[in-house]
Parts: sequence; C-alpha cells; structure tokens
Amino acid sequence: FDASMMNGLQSLSYWQDHFNEPTGPTLGILSASYSLGSISALPFVTILSDHVGRRWSIMFGSMVMVVGAIMQAFSVNGKNKLGAQDSISANSASDHVDFARIFLGHGFPYCVVAGSALVGELAHPKERPVLGSLFNSCYYLGSLIAAAITLETLNIKSDWSWKLPSILQMAPSLCQ
Repeated sequence: FDASMMNGLQSLSYWQDHFNEPTGPTLGILSASYSLGSISALPFVTILSDHVGRRWSIMFGSMVMVVGAIMQAFSVNGKNKLGAQDSISANSASDHVDFARIFLGHGFPYCVVAGSALVGELAHPKERPVLGSLFNSCYYLGSLIAAAITLETLNIKSDWSWKLPSILQMAPSLCQ
C-alpha cells in the first residue's frame, strides 16, 4: 500500500505545497524512510514474535502502523502563520513526515514476519502452499487499491487529497 501511495502522493499539488515541493535528497529520504523504519525493526522482530507469540507480534506491529499513519496524515508544514517559511522550520514538514514514515515502517516487519509464520503454522498442509502464495500476492492487491484511492483523491481540492490516503493506510492494520 505504502509504495504505491507515496508514488501517487507526489503528483498531488496540495502534497507538494504542504511539504515545500521536495526534490532530490529530500524526496529520496521521504520515499526511503518507510524502508529505513523496517530495517530498524529487524533485530527485534524475531525476539518479540518468539517471546510473546505471533498474534501479539502482529497486534504490536499493527498498532505501531496505526499510530504512524496518524502521525503521517497530520504532519505539520514548515510555514509560519503568515504563510512565509522560516529558516528554522523550512524542513520541519519533511522532518515530521520522515519520522512518521520511519515509525510506520518500523511496525511493518512485525506483521509480515509473524503473519507469514502464522499462516504456515495454522494452515492445513494441503492448503499451505495456496495460502502462502496468497499471502505474498496480496502486495499487488494493496498496491492497486492504494493507487486507485490516491487517483480518486485528485478531485479533492484541499490537504485532504493527501491526508485521506495516509489515513486509509491504517485500514489493514485496524482489520488485523
């Protein structure tokens, strides 16, 4: 969901305005911060999953992603009350969303690692290959849904054009 959503958000003028039209390294770190968060979780994923169980690991990762999605959707911008940029706050918008995306990405591996193990452990041996394949194939379903949502929000003439997909990013985590 996230990769497709971030790609679509970059085409939204309200997103561009809110985040001070990021380019180059700033745009790169915005896109990469989700993966950086995932990498930061790797040392802890198996420890948590083995000690508290797969279900609680999935629940923990889902809660982290819900909080991260909320932080991302309500990231503040770098403009002062008069609409002008301060030198101090010029990058604060990208700093806030970078932290939110790192936080959001930190929850992802808990769900994926514990979820794939749980599918393998609970599925009947005859159904295990199909369910394992479906688990991995759902990535593309999430990408299509995210792209469609972001495309439809092009019609919203406010910051909600980018906030709505960010908020909806927490829907799968809430379902879990």
